[in-house]
Amino acid sequence: MKKHKDLKIEIEQQGAPVVNCGWILKEYKDVATVEIDMRSKYCEYECSIGGSDGTCGIGIGTSERSLYLDESKPREHSTIINFPQFVGWNIFAVVSSRYTVAICFVKD
Repeated sequence: MKKHKDLKIEIEQQGAPVVNCGWILKEYKDVATVEIDMRSKYCEYECSIGGSDGTCGIGIGTSERSLYLDESKPREHSTIINFPQFVGWNIFAVVSSRYTVAICFVKD
């Protein structure tokens, strides 16, 4: 089985949703797909975030059925994740499932 390249993740704000790790599934010149494995279950994608320095990130929040959260944080406190490997890229699509968040990046 082919090992995927590790995805560098920066947690800008640690909220109730907890991230395990991430990996790059495919990366081409102008498009890339990644997956983020969540420790928390049934979290939801909230928003895409872009900085003036070309960085991009996402906000992950909870739903009423979310489990395995950071109990030291309020349930409504979102986790903000930045992707330093994808400076100058945009987030095209995001899909969240039980334990995984899948993201498609496109190059500017």
